[in-house]
Amino acid sequence: MYFSNGWGILVCAEFELWQRHIISNDLVTRESIGMERLPKGVNRMSQIPHHGGGTMPGSQGQRTEMTLCEPLAQLKREHGPLREQMNSFAREAAEIGMSYEIADWSRALSGLKEKVDAFVRGLDPHSEREEEYLFPLMAKYIGSETGPIAVMEFEHEQAKLNLKMFRESVEQVKEPVNTARAKEIASYALQAHAVLTDHFMKEETVLFPMAENILNSEEKEELSRAFGLS
Repeated sequence: MYFSNGWGILVCAEFELWQRHIISNDLVTRESIGMERLPKGVNRMSQIPHHGGGTMPGSQGQRTEMTLCEPLAQLKREHGPLREQMNSFAREAAEIGMSYEIADWSRALSGLKEKVDAFVRGLDPHSEREEEYLFPLMAKYIGSETGPIAVMEFEHEQAKLNLKMFRESVEQVKEPVNTARAKEIASYALQAHAVLTDHFMKEETVLFPMAENILNSEEKEELSRAFGLS
């Protein structure tokens, strides 16, 4: 799926609006949106009651952490090491171009690329599991043209694009890299970090709890088999 910049802003704005509405205590369940699946291309986001992301209402208005099925819990757990890796390379990327004593930044960029490469090796299988298995299952109920699935796919593409631009830019370096060019190259890594930081938060507080509520037991077992968990 490809979005122009304007369409991407529109889709993300819709998600943010939807996310603000889920602060209520209502749960999104298969019953609340109708047990039947949606025809392809149909979206029922406007009919879905909203719930509080990664929590469920507890006693006296308090919220407790929602228990996720094992495949969803695995996806959430994978965010931990991925977040540590990208925070590490982002700190390094932010230092690129900050010293006036360095005339050639090619070595620093090469070192940064090693960290980004390692991160991508972990990110790719994580993203593929979501794109190939989780998103299609959820789209049967809530559609994928707009709403959470459209936003998740758009952000995947934005992160991948920025990571690709960074890695290719470093690979194409054939001469000393001055401060201005070094900052430009490093900015791709920083943008990928920004996109994914927000993306992981949306998945943990909105998408995964929603999937827990709307997917039936057979679909959760299908996820487990796809992830090699059963």
